[in-house]
Amino acid sequence: MEKTYCGKSCELCAQRQQLDCRGCLSQTQHCEIARCCLGKGHQTCQTCEFRRSCRKLERKEKVPTHRLMALERAAQKEAETARRAPIMAKWLWLLLWINVPSLIFSLLGEIESLAWLDAVGGAICALLCCWMLLQMKSVHVGYRDAALYTAIGVVAKLIAGFIPSSGLSLLLLAPAAVVSLRGAYIEYETHGDVVGEVDAALGERWRKLWKWQIIAVGSMLGGVVVMLISTLLGALVVLAAALAAAAVTIMIMVNLYKSAQVFRNIANQQKEVS
Repeated sequence: MEKTYCGKSCELCAQRQQLDCRGCLSQTQHCEIARCCLGKGHQTCQTCEFRRSCRKLERKEKVPTHRLMALERAAQKEAETARRAPIMAKWLWLLLWINVPSLIFSLLGEIESLAWLDAVGGAICALLCCWMLLQMKSVHVGYRDAALYTAIGVVAKLIAGFIPSSGLSLLLLAPAAVVSLRGAYIEYETHGDVVGEVDAALGERWRKLWKWQIIAVGSMLGGVVVMLISTLLGALVVLAAALAAAAVTIMIMVNLYKSAQVFRNIANQQKEVS
């Protein structure tokens, strides 16, 4: 019988071959009992004063099974990541490039005579983004929901642009902004979840982007309200909000680039292996 920390016989372990296990004495990292013994300075559990009430020892027969299940889950996760990688690499890259004309339209829209260009061109780009998000729904259902909310917000904003009454237009713009914000929140959170599985830091950056989006949209709505009181002051607020929105767009593009690169590297590694 091979010596172990817990006293279990390695020869009687049914999962030993499947796990290619050389025993806890040489593979301490795989066993919480072994790590506990070493941490407390014991050579085996027999010298531990808490052995009679130790829950770890009670579970010792299940440790190999749990480890095997963990390996299976890791293999499934790796296979799922390999499936997702080409999809994410392709559509995140396209989402990156569709933001370029969107940013240009947004900046040109600050010129009064070209405001229509921002309304029409920006709406087209936003709807294309929605279509691209739908192409990733097989990766995460959140992309479908983000596309739906964003599309509703874009259409509502377009309708508001054709309403001659500024009051009625504002009444429609407010819920449109809320719906669009909901779409942006779902998109960033979904990016955070999917990207976070392969790059935790980048996933967290996606989630933080939501706060900047609120500031940009809130400033834009505030500027519209201020314009009803002071046209000049309102115009300045709207301009500042537009610049903030442009900054958010740039941050989105940076995140999209880095995310696309992460999944592209994974896809390339899978090609090399196969």
